Amino acid sequence: MTLETQVIETALGVPVTATVATRGQGINDLVQAVSRASHPKFHLTYPPAVEAALAEIEPLLPESSVARRGLGLLWLTSGALNEEWFTLHCKAETLAQLRIIREKAALNSSHKIRTLDFGSRPLHSGTKCTEGGREGVPETAPVAALRQGQGSGSPLAEPVEARQAQGAGGPLAEPVEATVTEPIEARQDQALRQAQGAGVEALAALIQQTREAFVTQVAGAALQEAHGGKPGLGVTLGRLATHPVWGLPILLLALYGMYWFVGVFGASTLVGLLENDLFGKIINPWLSTQITNLIPIPLVVDFLVGEYGIWTVGITYAVALLLPIVITFFITFGILEDSGYLPRLAVLTNRIFTWMGLNGQAVLPMVLGLGCVTMATMTTRVLSRPRDRILVTLLLALAIPCSAQLGVVMGMLAGVSLGASLIWGGVVLLVLILVGWLAARLMPGERTPLVVELPPLRFPVLSNVLVKTVARLEWYIKEAVPLFLLGTVILFVLDKLGVLPWIINGLEPVVTGWLGLPAETATAFLIGFLRRDFAATNLYLMQRSGQLNELQVVVAITTITLFVPCIASMFMLIKERGTKMGVAMIAFIFPFAILVGGLLFRLLSAFNWGIG
Repeated sequence: MTLETQVIETALGVPVTATVATRGQGINDLVQAVSRASHPKFHLTYPPAVEAALAEIEPLLPESSVARRGLGLLWLTSGALNEEWFTLHCKAETLAQLRIIREKAALNSSHKIRTLDFGSRPLHSGTKCTEGGREGVPETAPVAALRQGQGSGSPLAEPVEARQAQGAGGPLAEPVEATVTEPIEARQDQALRQAQGAGVEALAALIQQTREAFVTQVAGAALQEAHGGKPGLGVTLGRLATHPVWGLPILLLALYGMYWFVGVFGASTLVGLLENDLFGKIINPWLSTQITNLIPIPLVVDFLVGEYGIWTVGITYAVALLLPIVITFFITFGILEDSGYLPRLAVLTNRIFTWMGLNGQAVLPMVLGLGCVTMATMTTRVLSRPRDRILVTLLLALAIPCSAQLGVVMGMLAGVSLGASLIWGGVVLLVLILVGWLAARLMPGERTPLVVELPPLRFPVLSNVLVKTVARLEWYIKEAVPLFLLGTVILFVLDKLGVLPWIINGLEPVVTGWLGLPAETATAFLIGFLRRDFAATNLYLMQRSGQLNELQVVVAITTITLFVPCIASMFMLIKERGTKMGVAMIAFIFPFAILVGGLLFRLLSAFNWGIG
């Protein structure tokens, strides 16, 4: 498709420039256009009932920085939120008059909206065009200019006349697809029926349909469809990525690439170099010797380089163990994001979320949760209904692992079979769907349609990926590392007070009896209240030391994935949903995760899977 910016510029009366920000194209033109900025001369004529109402409303409105016509349209389409402004700025008598005018306009809005027309150009396969335009619809000045060209001196005369002179073989002989999924006239007929019975709400729909008709007309005139060329590789892959069938292999390929880069290269190769070779053989032995010789107090030595020392556990875990995994995951996430694949993933998974009564904007916080559940919980504010915000917050806290935790989980799965990865992913996905489905039934409501912009699928820009990776890495260091150190201090204090063994013994019936895990994993679950990725790191070390078999690895990472969110996420959950709702969610998630882990252990044990 090619775009004639001059058509849009004349229609709207403002400078229009075409840019491709990722490539730096058109930026100079945009800077120059800013100097030509002025008040727009655009004026859209609405159906007679609306125009008559505006003529009565405008003299009643007070002086404001906003044009009275704009305020009048706002009043005619207003809900309770917009009425608040009028209540503050208008007298009671004026408000009463405004309401009467609006109600009268709603009753008189039986005028059928017709699509405006650019000459004989069809704008939709479901419409019929007449040479003189649509019957009974006043044309706006920009539309009349587009049709008539306003003489040979008009800026639009040449493009429009040239198109008409091209005949059937011209580039505009074929209709351009409209941006809506059904003919405009059908939607306008529906708006008419609503206007006859639904009053003010239908009046707003009538105004919106007029705007949509004009926008579709301008888009149809400005866009030219390229003929004779095949879609590029990016366009083809972009379409396949959202296909209900072919999108799945592409998703699996993306997941496999992430698994190899994060789980194999990051968690095995890089972690081995840092943890075993650099920290294990060089830094930690030398530092332990120096601190022992310099500080004669055993308690301080243990606090720094002991079993639960600040350096030997907190710093070593954060830098040597987690940092390589987090960096590789952030790079992978940045590639998927900058390539334009993540929005397509939202479209593909939308079909799954429809089973839970969640689609539309609800999909996006779920995808963002793979980066940070805390921030994703905050983005649930964009959801319009409280029901959707509650459901998405619950699912984020329950079954969406953050980037740091997901990276560690991939590292653990890289050391076991492919079947373990499939079981973990299948159980988490099943829990996500089942809990979402049940919660949606307890809180019934209508689904909202998915409306998401799909950017072109393209090769990621290296500078963009690096900038995003550095920004996320900075966030990780500021937020995660202090909590790692805090968790290490808590473990140190509990160990020195003799409380840690008591806690491990107290949790033993649940950890060993129900989950089938070694008693030492109680420490991981205890520290999981601070950060789930810290707990996953403890489990990862136990796996590397041979303390967990394949069955126990699957049970442990499944339980910790469904575990209560980190302390930052818990605070954000309570802040966004309130104390009562937040505590209720946490009280549900903790025992539910233990329940699922125990059931999974018994199911896999019954088939003797992963034992030995």
